[in-house]
Amino acid sequence: FKEDNELKYEKQAKELLKPELSTLEISFDDVEKYNQNLATTIIEEYYRIHPFLNQAILNYVLSLAET
Repeated sequence: FKEDNELKYEKQAKELLKPELSTLEISFDDVEKYNQNLATTIIEEYYRIHPFLNQAILNYVLSLAET
């Protein structure tokens, strides 16, 4: 998600590379703006998709580590 032509959560995601950190806070409003279907799925089926959300964030953080 970009804000002012920059990736909004990139800096915070890079912080997750530190072993003492494990949480990335994302605005639900941003999720709704980016993908309304995803937002609805999170609301309706959170426990089912929770592992996939975690894996997606892990993949994103690891991709940032390579840059």
